[in-house]
Amino acid sequence: MSSYEEIKTVIEKIPNNQPIIIAGHENADMDSIGASLSIAYFLEKIGKKDVTVLLAEKDMYKIRWFNQNKFLAQYTQKSNYVFIMVDLNRKERLNEFESYFDNASLTINIDHHEANKRECKYILEDSVISSTCEIIFNLFSYFNYKLDKNIASLLYAGILTDTSGFSHRLTHETLYIASKLLEYEIDYQYITKKTFLERTMPEIKALSEILDNIHYDVFHYVIMNRNNPVFKDLEYSLLFKKMVPILKNIEGVKVMGIFLVDNDKIFGEFKANADIDISKLAIQLGGGGHKKSAGFTSTLPLEKVLEISKDYIKKYI
Repeated sequence: MSSYEEIKTVIEKIPNNQPIIIAGHENADMDSIGASLSIAYFLEKIGKKDVTVLLAEKDMYKIRWFNQNKFLAQYTQKSNYVFIMVDLNRKERLNEFESYFDNASLTINIDHHEANKRECKYILEDSVISSTCEIIFNLFSYFNYKLDKNIASLLYAGILTDTSGFSHRLTHETLYIASKLLEYEIDYQYITKKTFLERTMPEIKALSEILDNIHYDVFHYVIMNRNNPVFKDLEYSLLFKKMVPILKNIEGVKVMGIFLVDNDKIFGEFKANADIDISKLAIQLGGGGHKKSAGFTSTLPLEKVLEISKDYIKKYI
């Protein structure tokens, strides 16, 4: 693992005209997007002249409220570039952007997930910290440049959403950093509404359907199927990021599993309120994550996914 000082030195040594490409994980959330864009704006601030942030077309709407399109692209053609992989612990989660990693002249990884595969030349990781945006804030503090309202807003949004509204994975450092970001007079009420609280009517209808169909057998779980019109047009991260915190906090829930059946794939997430390392279960199913929050993608039949999940969870619950 690299230190903050080492990553700072590596970044400073990148020639100002050398292209830099930044990308986060597939089905990008606000931590991934906020971290990527804040790095891009900061790199521009310190003199880097050719910076691109890759973001899938289907994820572009997630930043529409923030009017942040300056660095964003779905495709770029560069050579001899530096690739910065943000908020993911293995390159396969880059999905459509994995080839940019493979063809880079130098790779840097900044992440807060467990079980990092250590595929990059330089890796700045901390699996205890709340979010990748918190790591980014710490990294920026090593440079002799002040942040601005724009960067502070992006970092705050990432920390807010990855802590589910400052409700988990908190340390005193997390709250200290949030307070420092507020000093830039960011519109925290607007950010909170747009990234965490606001729901569309289709989302509310999907939530109603979910709440009516919670199952219990060893653990609580919900099965969503893309063939159901209620779920058909809702984007993956909306279903998981906006619904899961509500489900997890239902009284009596020790482990909540959420499974989205989409043709021959199952997208799943686990959230734990009990003393169980749910990331090890996600790894069994082809994914990973944190001790209390993890996800996966699998081509196994739903019945097999449920069987593996129950066998693992009943050892601890």
